[in-house]
Amino acid sequence: MNNLNNQKNQFIILAVLLLVIGIANYFNYYAPAKPTEKIFSFSSLSQKEQKELLDGKNRNISDEDNSSSEADELSLSGNKLESDSYSVSDNYINYAIDSNGKLVKWNKKKITVFVSDSEYKDSIYGALSKYNEVFKDYFKFYTTSKRDNADIVIDVVEHFDSNDNKDSIYMAGLTNNSFSSDDKYLSKSFIKILSKKPNSNVKVTPSEVYNVAIHELGHAIGIIGHSPKNTDVMYASSNVKTFSSRDIATIKILYSNDQALINRETKNYAETKLKEAELYAKHSPNKAISWVNLGRVYYDLGKKDEALDAYKKALELENNNPLIYQSMGECYYTSKKYDSAIKYYQYAVNYTKNNEERVPLLNMLGMCEAKRDNYNNAYIYFKQAYYFDKDNEKMLNNYLVACVETNKKEEVIAAIEDYKSRHPNIVEKSFIKDVMNWAK
Repeated sequence: MNNLNNQKNQFIILAVLLLVIGIANYFNYYAPAKPTEKIFSFSSLSQKEQKELLDGKNRNISDEDNSSSEADELSLSGNKLESDSYSVSDNYINYAIDSNGKLVKWNKKKITVFVSDSEYKDSIYGALSKYNEVFKDYFKFYTTSKRDNADIVIDVVEHFDSNDNKDSIYMAGLTNNSFSSDDKYLSKSFIKILSKKPNSNVKVTPSEVYNVAIHELGHAIGIIGHSPKNTDVMYASSNVKTFSSRDIATIKILYSNDQALINRETKNYAETKLKEAELYAKHSPNKAISWVNLGRVYYDLGKKDEALDAYKKALELENNNPLIYQSMGECYYTSKKYDSAIKYYQYAVNYTKNNEERVPLLNMLGMCEAKRDNYNNAYIYFKQAYYFDKDNEKMLNNYLVACVETNKKEEVIAAIEDYKSRHPNIVEKSFIKDVMNWAK
């Protein structure tokens, strides 16, 4: 009799736990990851400026490792716009805004940056220093020697994985951003800068890398699109040496707390973003990214059929680009066509060569399988995602849910103990306590 009661109690606890976990995770942890943006740019500096950079005259950022301490939370109380120093109305915030109407930025004032070793390291430091000089009251970059813990990772590479088409337009920089589950904030940014011109052994100069870096960092702090004026750093193919008043106004609006100003300046964002994307596709029909951007705008405006058509045109130009497959997977996922979503997310995984970039794709494959009530397959994907990013609490939670659904108690205990060894405070979370109680 006691055994029967114990089994009944365990069943009730399990049922309640699954309900709580299901609600919490489907709406918080399983939210579809937003496809990252790929942005391209090219620019140059004079020989004099190049020499100044390499001499270290512009290098004023800290080289100390700040990744081990908690980053300062961004205090917006002091971020008042100084309207007398420049014209707030002269900006391109409508182009910087997300195509679903959101401003996306870092929610911290201290942003850590890892810069990989290369002959261009000083040029990249110079670009970081310029941001620290101009926007020191809004945020500040700190370099770190720990790649995994950095907010922004900058690599210098000889080529991009998706840049195999000999007829493709020259691309010098590429930025991939990841966002928080509610899309309000940036959570990680990966910047790649070319050291050589595509299909060539011709090396780029340190001064060119400087201007590519200053442009790509603009995307890494939340400027999604490009300025329509070639006098701005954030123009699509900018060769501008330093920030214009429009660049400064746009970034300061982005990081301000003046909601009335933001609302006023972004009221026509949808029309602007669609017009920008359509014009980009018209002027660069042989560039896959132009169709990807157009597809993203259509998607955010709720036009999923038009989005898929745009993505299919992009695939005709680059059939090995994981971003395109990921974007199509998202379209099908949000349309509840999970079989098709799985197909395209799997293509994205296959064409992605970086484990860091595989994590959100594996997470979405797990989500698709969970939506189909196929928890055995969901468990496989969530486990892979967690093991590729074992310090990611979101991946841990998803993996634990899959373990509960497939009755893997030993794995639950092992995973939590492993995570706790690096993040002791995890045991205080009510979700973790509930799962541990179930596993024991």
